[in-house]
Amino acid sequence: MRPSGKITLVIGGLLTTGMALYHFWLPSIWKWNNFVSTIPGTISWGLFSINFFFSLLLLSGGILTILIALKRDRAQPFSLYFLFSLAIFWLANLGYQVFIPMPAPLHIRIILLTFATTVLLLYIFPIIQILKTKPYSE
Repeated sequence: MRPSGKITLVIGGLLTTGMALYHFWLPSIWKWNNFVSTIPGTISWGLFSINFFFSLLLLSGGILTILIALKRDRAQPFSLYFLFSLAIFWLANLGYQVFIPMPAPLHIRIILLTFATTVLLLYIFPIIQILKTKPYSE
């Protein structure tokens, strides 16, 4: 892979990690506790736990992306499958935002759409480079 592919993977991994860290603090930033007092405790717990575990998975994905970018042989099947799965995640994120827009001000929606599109491209570009430059075996 060319250095540009490595750089895009590192940036994609950093942005994915950044989004994960943001999500860890999202409930505090947006004061979720103020809004969940009237719903059953199990649903409140579920909301917070889903956010926590999503954040943890996204953090793991971002860190693993950076580690794959820094590896010598990024064309190993597991690395490719992993990067492809993160690209699918960001594609699904983008699609969800397009077809089921968040009820937020337009400028926030544009920022989030731009973020998802950018990170998706940062994953797709090196995947294409890897597939074009080095055959890999199962």
